[in-house]
Amino acid sequence: MSVVVGAGTSMEPPTSLDSSDAYSRTAHDQLVAQGVIRTGDCARPDDLSQVADAVFDATGSQLDLVNRLPRDRFKTARANRGHLVLIAFLLEDAVKTAITLNYDTAVISAVTELDAGDRIGIIEGPEDVGDQKAFNVFFLHRSAHRSGNEWIIRSVDLEESWKDGWESIVTAQIGASPCVLFAGLGTPVPVLIDTVKKIRDAYHGQRDRIYLAGPGQAQDSDFAAALNLDDVK
Repeated sequence: MSVVVGAGTSMEPPTSLDSSDAYSRTAHDQLVAQGVIRTGDCARPDDLSQVADAVFDATGSQLDLVNRLPRDRFKTARANRGHLVLIAFLLEDAVKTAITLNYDTAVISAVTELDAGDRIGIIEGPEDVGDQKAFNVFFLHRSAHRSGNEWIIRSVDLEESWKDGWESIVTAQIGASPCVLFAGLGTPVPVLIDTVKKIRDAYHGQRDRIYLAGPGQAQDSDFAAALNLDDVK
């Protein structure tokens, strides 16, 4: 089994982070107020990738956005019960691979709290590939420890660049497992959608074992729609 976690997993106390759209709107309003971008430059202020695109178009860099996100909170995020359960599953060999789409490092805090640093690899970017162990946590979009220019946040990186990059190699880790749980995801991620399609092709004719866990109903989830899931578990 493989598990992919998104921003929803970091909202529960004591991690207590906000949703990505909340951070996006706050950063957008600051960027407009401080003259980095103009009102109307971004059609979707609640979409981090679109705000990043607008900032990059205006400045040639995404740093003005990244620097307005709570990077210190991301770096020092405390693990909640969900993070601890995920790491426990890795230690018990119930989960083979964990992938986080988050920049916060709460999952690293869970590894520390469970004293699992010698058994679980923490792969925060392509430079860490040599640090892999039997069980690993991959930061698909990089972690808050990395330079803001390295964060995978712009539309071109989320939608196109991954096809020949490290992201496709990471998600291939879950390809050998017909059972994949997506937890706390709301927005479709192209590299993950592509991976799910490959899993379904490989196990054609067998029972679909792709699950999405989160609050709400499937019809309200863009991710569920993209995966063609009937229900949110």
